[in-house]
Amino acid sequence: MTIRELIQELEAMAQAEDNAAGDEATVYITRPTHDHWRTTKVEPAIEVGTEVVEHSDYHDALVVKGSGDEDEMVDPDKQSMVLVIR
Repeated sequence: MTIRELIQELEAMAQAEDNAAGDEATVYITRPTHDHWRTTKVEPAIEVGTEVVEHSDYHDALVVKGSGDEDEMVDPDKQSMVLVIR
C-alpha cells in the first residue's frame, strides 16, 4: 500500500454514510492471536510515525533498524524510511 492509497482509504472512510464519527473515527490495526481458531483481533492504532528499516537476511523481511544485533555492519543502501502504524 502506498501513502496515496492510504490517504484515499482514510478519506473514503471519513465520508462513508455508515460512519457516524466521520474523520474522528478510530483507526484500528489487526493482530493475530495465535490461537487454535486463528482469530484476528483489532486494536486501536496508538501512533503513526516513520522508522528506518533494513532487510534482514535472517528474517527475510524488513526490520526496524536497531531492533536486532547492533554490532552487525549495515549497508546504507539497504536502509529505507517507511511509514509505520502501531
